[in-house]
Parts: sequence; structure tokens; C-alpha cells
Amino acid sequence: MDEPTLPVLGLLADVILPDEERTVDPRSLDASTVDALRAAVPERLLALPVDSPVQLPSYVTARWGTECEVAGMSPEGIRLRGLRRVRVRQVYGTQPPFHAAVEAGDEESAVEVLEGAHALMAALEVAVRERADAVAKPFGGLLPLLRRMARVLLDDGRLRAQLGAPLGETLRAAGQALVSGVKVEDARCRLAAVMEKLRDAPDVPPAVQRELVGTVVEIQKKLGIYEPLSDAETTGDLASLQRRLERAGLPAAARRVAKRSLRLLRDMPTNHHDYSSHVNHLELLAELPWHSEPLGEVDMARTRERLNAHHFGLHKPKERILEYLAVRALGGKARGVVLCLAGPPGVGKTSLARRIAEGLDRKFVRISLGGAHDECEIRGHRQSFLAAAPGRIIRGIAQVRSRAPVMLLDEIDKIGKDKWRSPAAALLEVLDPEQNREFEDNYLAVPYDLSEVFFICTANDIEEVMPTLRDRLEVVDLEGYTVAEKIEIAQRHLLAELAEEHGFAAPLAPTPDVLPLAIEGYTREAGVRELGRLLAGVYRVRAVERLSGRTADGPVEWAEFERIHGPRRHHRQVAAATLPVGVATGLSIGAAGGAVLFVEAVRMSGTGQLRLTGRLGEVMREAAQAALVRLRADAASLGLQDRVFRRSDFHVHVPEGATPKDGPSAGTALYLALLSAACGAPVRADRAFSGEITLRGAVLPVGGVRAKVLAAERAGVRLVILPADNRADVPPDLQVEVQYVERVEELPGLAFERPPGPAPRGVPVVPAAGAAG
Repeated sequence: MDEPTLPVLGLLADVILPDEERTVDPRSLDASTVDALRAAVPERLLALPVDSPVQLPSYVTARWGTECEVAGMSPEGIRLRGLRRVRVRQVYGTQPPFHAAVEAGDEESAVEVLEGAHALMAALEVAVRERADAVAKPFGGLLPLLRRMARVLLDDGRLRAQLGAPLGETLRAAGQALVSGVKVEDARCRLAAVMEKLRDAPDVPPAVQRELVGTVVEIQKKLGIYEPLSDAETTGDLASLQRRLERAGLPAAARRVAKRSLRLLRDMPTNHHDYSSHVNHLELLAELPWHSEPLGEVDMARTRERLNAHHFGLHKPKERILEYLAVRALGGKARGVVLCLAGPPGVGKTSLARRIAEGLDRKFVRISLGGAHDECEIRGHRQSFLAAAPGRIIRGIAQVRSRAPVMLLDEIDKIGKDKWRSPAAALLEVLDPEQNREFEDNYLAVPYDLSEVFFICTANDIEEVMPTLRDRLEVVDLEGYTVAEKIEIAQRHLLAELAEEHGFAAPLAPTPDVLPLAIEGYTREAGVRELGRLLAGVYRVRAVERLSGRTADGPVEWAEFERIHGPRRHHRQVAAATLPVGVATGLSIGAAGGAVLFVEAVRMSGTGQLRLTGRLGEVMREAAQAALVRLRADAASLGLQDRVFRRSDFHVHVPEGATPKDGPSAGTALYLALLSAACGAPVRADRAFSGEITLRGAVLPVGGVRAKVLAAERAGVRLVILPADNRADVPPDLQVEVQYVERVEELPGLAFERPPGPAPRGVPVVPAAGAAG
């Protein structure tokens, strides 16, 4: 019996199921259709999935849609409630809204639906039984099967396409796709496992090797990817190479290249100048892993244990790494972000990357990018070039023979910056998840999928990385260790590792004063690399003494350490020293970590000009100008006459003039150096300053606070003055005191023994002795 006609609402990007209520966005619909429906105000309508509005009313064959009740209409959309699935007999009309003649579908009977559901469950049961051997723990193999079923139903608009058929038929089709997909996945996993055996055990007996090769060919035939590389008989070394290529499971594009090269080699004399290049190219094709590997789940407990066992301190970086891995394990969007460990040398960036690989149970490969100046270092050279070779990325994958290693791109900030052939542009394709699925190495000459590689980058100075490349990196800062952390690292790790390296059965035991004095007197580093070299020198001397028959197992005392390494190179005497007039101590940060920066200012007769030297950047020059303007604005409160500025020139210089310097964080040090030169009073030498100032007198927060404070600690500074908003960035367990300021008016009281101020009423203001003007 024919059902009444219903107005048709064509859905371009959505579907509505029975017992489902949804608001349809009017912007995704034809405006004339929406206006017509609002004018007619129907109680019910037909929600019909279509690919294009022009298809209406051209439907004359059976289609399936959902009869819906109109729950309401508003400017936000049309509220629909799904009632039942109906078969569309015909759609007709000349203008919206079109109408459709529909009828109830016999296929929607309970028997059909139950049969389809039974077929789906049977397929799921078969898939679980087939993979029972691969289940490592209860229900361990069920979750990926359910995910596969969800992909079958939802990916690529399949759900929307399947709703064009009865539900029972849809369920049966989903079951067939599930079984087929599981069989293909199992075959690929078995293929990867057998190929791993062939690669890792080249010396297996010939009978076993023939059996494994036969298994590979059989699995490739099931997957439909087997294709003999040559119909002609091949002998000698080429036959062995051909067999390796056939069991490598090359994709179609690689098989075509391999077949062409084999044909050329059969007709080419072995002494031909291109013969070795073709053989080397085919050797690379045979060595590369071409199929996905079954990866284990991220073991957060093991990763945390490895990080804590090999790295003391670095609490924030370690927690950030664990958060990053947890998001990746859940399949979050962070899988498209590349981790970048940024910090000075010797803080443990490379060893952190190794611990991540151990936690993920993946192979580790390190690619050094320092000094790479050409994109061919990344993409490789074409085979037509003399001595052509693949790029470093493909070479690294071939080296570990894994398609999903942890790949460390070391020193990404030291690659060449030539605008024509910069490696940074090629790295964009390597690290971009939207492009690296089909990365093309010039030497390989076929697309290679890098999407399963876990990339980690390291950099000393993240600001040196090209901005477009830096945008793809998730930066984790490793700014260095405090003195207390260095002592712990030496006691827990360095002494034991050096003992093993130098042939000692047990590590040496320094007296309690040796490590602190060695760190303060011989090192000025953020990491512990130089400290390790100093301790290694002690082990070498003890080794000589042991072979000479002298006792070499007692504790290491400071006198012995000083005798081995000579007088102390650094002294914590900054606090006791006196700075000249016009000098203030600032703090900076660079590729080697934090450092103390002295700002010098001199006042001389002139016309109020400001000169700047020391290879200062544009931002630092503007900070000096702002500091002088603010100082002139504060002249009255500081007891300075205006003629001091009108009749004087100021020259600001920052030593180490060959080193470029830039940034606004020297604002407070510039202000105090200019104030010291203007009033003739020296700034206290045991104080260091960092902060940006504004013309209004506010002190703004700065970056790299941890590295700067650690540099002040190493230099023997007793008090560090920072912006109040940087309070949360200061690490605990410091041997320096930190005070915070919000306004420049607070600086003179902290910087001078006797803060400058206005003279008593009736007493003339006289420039200080030695000041010009």
C-alpha cells in the first residue's frame, strides 16, 4: 500500500537514523528548500542523503531514506526526530520543496535485521578465533578488531553510503569487510615477522631460508602483491638479488623500478660505469622495510622508570615528555607534532631521546644535521649524479631496518640557511604528517611512507630554527642543572660510568667538598659534560698509580683534585668585588645556556646623544633608548638635574663585542648602568638584573629565567632581581636569593649602597666628582 507523499530534505553531509534527534544546519542546505519548508511548516518530511542538490528530483529507482518528524524550526536550524526507514519510490516536482512517494520496506523485518547482526557477530567471532594466538593478555586482541569495525562503518563516508541499503544487508556487508580486513591485517603482520627473520638471521641454514622465502611468496600471493620481477632466467649475483627483492614485498611503484633495473643489468656488462650504481640502488630497495610493523602499546610506567633512572632533575621536561607520549598512545592529535628538546650542550638531550625509544620499545637511530648545507643531504642525489647516495633519512631507516623507529634529528638549529638549497625546506616535508606519507627521496626514486617514524629533534638555540620549521615542533626546554643537581648526577651516574670505562671495579669516592668546589672552580656550563671530563682525569691518574704499584683506591681529596687540574679557573668573588661607576650586571641566554652580561655606560660632555656599541641588535638598541628616556623622566625623584642630560652624551657598550646580542631583557641593567653613570655611584657587584622596562616604568617578564638564574649562581651572584611575573619560573634549591620588582622605582634601592634621591630643600644639587658636565 502506498504511503502519503512527503516533502524531501536533501542532506549533503549528514544522515539521520531512526530514534535519533538532530538539528540540521540551514547553511548546509539549499536556501530555496529551507524557505519553502518554513513556509509550508510540514509535520513530517523525508531526510534523503544525496551527493548533489541537482540530483533532485531525478530519483526514479528505489532509494532509502528516513521519515522524520519536524520537532521545530528556528534560525539556528530545523530540528528533526527520526521515525523509521522507508523506501523511496519516486521523487517529483519542479521547484523546492520536492515531494517523494515512499513505502515501508519489507527488508526491515526483525528477521532480516537479526540475521544481519548474527552474520556480523559471527564474523567478529571468527576474527577473534583466528587471532587467538596473537592475544597477549585478556581481550588484548579484541580492541583493534572493534576499531577496525568502526573504521569499516565510519571511514570515508561508508556509513552514509551503506544507509542506501537495508540495515540487514548493511550488517552483513560490515561482517564480510571485517573478516576480509582482519585476514589481510594478519597476513601483513605474518609477512613483516617472516621478513624480520630473514633480515636479522642471514646465516640460517639454506633449507630454513628456502622455507621462509616460500612463506613470504605464499603470503604475498594472498595479499595480491606478489609479482615475479623477471620472466627470464637470472643467474649469479643477480639471481640472489632478485630473490631478495621478491621477498621484500615491494609496493607496485618500487616493483616497476626494480624490474626495469634488473632488465638493464642483465644486458649490461659488469664493468660498465653504471652497473654498480644500479646494483646499489636495488640493494637499498631490498634492505628497506616496506610494510607496517605491529607496534606495542606505550608503557608509561617503564618509560617513567627509564627517565628517572638515567636522568636526575629535569622534572618539568620529563613530565612534558610523558604527557606527550600519553596523548600519542591515546591516538590524539599530538601524533602530528614533532618533539624538540632544546637546551645547551651537555644537559642530556640525546640520552633523553634514547630513553624514549626504550620506553616505546622501538629501534633508535640518530641523524646528525650539524653542517648539512644542501637539501640533497635530506632528499638524496639522483642516480645520474656521480657517487649518488640516498638522503640521511632513508639511510637511517635502512640502517635500523625498521619502518617505525625513533629517529633523532640532532642539532636541527645548525643546518645551512642558504635560501636556495636549504635543508630546512626538505625537512618540512619530512616532518609534516600531511606530506611524509609519500616522501620522495631523489635516489630511491619511489615514494616512501614516513608516517610511522617517531621524529625527535634537538637544538641548542631554538631561535635559530627557521620559523616555518619551528612551527611544526613541540619545544621542550632543558635549561640546565643547579649545583645541587650536578652533585647528585655525579654521585649517581658519572662516577659509576667512569669507573666502568676506566677499568675500576668500584667508583671512586670523593670527599664531600670535592664536587662542589670542582663545579664552582672549574666549570661554567649548564650541563655536566665538563664535570665528567674533570672526573675522568682523576680516574686516569689513579689508573697510572695503580699500575705503578701505588695505592689508588682511597677517597679523592680536594688537594689531589687541585694538583691534577691545576689552580681554580673561576672564583666566586663577584660578590666581594666592586664594580666601576656606570657598570651593571645583567643576565643573558644563548645557545650555550645562561651567562652573566656586564653593561657599561660612560657619561661625557655633549648634547644629549646616546651611542651604542657591542654589536647590539635592534631590539636591544630600542631597550637602551627606552631606558634613557625613563631615566630622564625619573630625574627629579632621583636628585638629578635636567642639565645632566642636556649637556652630556651617554655611551653604552656591552663587552665581547664580537658576539651578537639582542633582546629586551637587559632593560633593567641598562637603566641602572645609565643611572650609575649619571649620578656617579657604583652599582653593587653582588646583584644581577633581568627584566624589560616600559616608558611607563613597568618591569615586564622575560624568558629563559631558569638558565639565567643558574648562570648567576655559577658566577657567585648573591641576589638576582627579576620581574614579579617571573616568580613561577624560578627553580627551587638555589644558592642565590631572588627578589621581584614591578616598577623601575624599586631598582635603585636594591642596586646601590646609598640609593640616589632628591637633595634636601635649600641644598644645591652638584654633580658627583669625576662626572662630566
